[in-house]
Amino acid sequence: MNSPKVSRAKGLVFTTLMVASVSFGVIGCSGDSETSPSAGQTTEIESGPSEEFRLNLIADSLTEQEAGARVEQAGFAWRVGEIDGEPLAVTMDYREDRLTFTVENGIVTDASWG
Repeated sequence: MNSPKVSRAKGLVFTTLMVASVSFGVIGCSGDSETSPSAGQTTEIESGPSEEFRLNLIADSLTEQEAGARVEQAGFAWRVGEIDGEPLAVTMDYREDRLTFTVENGIVTDASWG
């Protein structure tokens, strides 16, 4: 049978290991603050020239191909996330250089960065 000192030492080691593993898990799962903005945090894309680009793209009522060509010419990536109200399977990674299109009746009606 263990003495109270040994039991307490085992408890401290266990607690330390648990705290360390939880900390590493949280650190490993957290995103880079520069690429994954927190709620309420404004990024350059949300307020700068890229946001103006996004708004102009939507306002021009372009087809998916026309909008995609314009996005690529500007040096950004793109994908389609929804067609005629049906969401498509897309990855959940955040890329600030990528627009995700919403397409209705062949026209890009919305786009979001990430």
